[in-house]
Amino acid sequence: MILFDTGDNIGQEFISVIKYLQEKAESNSDYFFAYEVDHVGILKSVFWADGRAISFYLIFCDLIIFDTTYKTNHLNLPFALFSGVNHHRQVILFGYTLLTDEQRGTFVWLFNKWLKCMYGVTPKVIITDQDAQIGDAIKIIFSNSRHRYCFWHVRKYIAEQQIPLMNKYEDYFVIDFNLWYSSCDVCTCRE
Repeated sequence: MILFDTGDNIGQEFISVIKYLQEKAESNSDYFFAYEVDHVGILKSVFWADGRAISFYLIFCDLIIFDTTYKTNHLNLPFALFSGVNHHRQVILFGYTLLTDEQRGTFVWLFNKWLKCMYGVTPKVIITDQDAQIGDAIKIIFSNSRHRYCFWHVRKYIAEQQIPLMNKYEDYFVIDFNLWYSSCDVCTCRE
């Protein structure tokens, strides 16, 4: 028996989500979902993918993007997407998850369920943000996949770090940084 934290709306909404996913799985044999409960039976995480997403992944499994939108929904839970790109350069969705935390163990559970859902087919490349917990889980579960950081997150981090450097080296920093950033293989920075 699964117990839910019914002291707030989260417990009731999780019950509704699980019932919905069970109904989808009963009416569609290609539908996959899994959920995790903690040691006292309270729902922690849920992952799901429909047959279309699974078939897309099996065709376009070279690269996946795992994107966590950190606690921006009304439940204050991380929602994450597995996505990729098809041969027309269109974004396609492979799977979805709600997580109660962003710990390595949670991501290990999630990636194991992902592999079960996708018939054990691992991606060649997985792109994520710079979260160390995700990186650790990828090393454990997707050990043969190349893990790369999302360009947008890298650029955001660099921009945040530029301000102190710009103040210290204002004469040359912006010019040298832009030369370095746009170069392909040769550093053109001054010594």
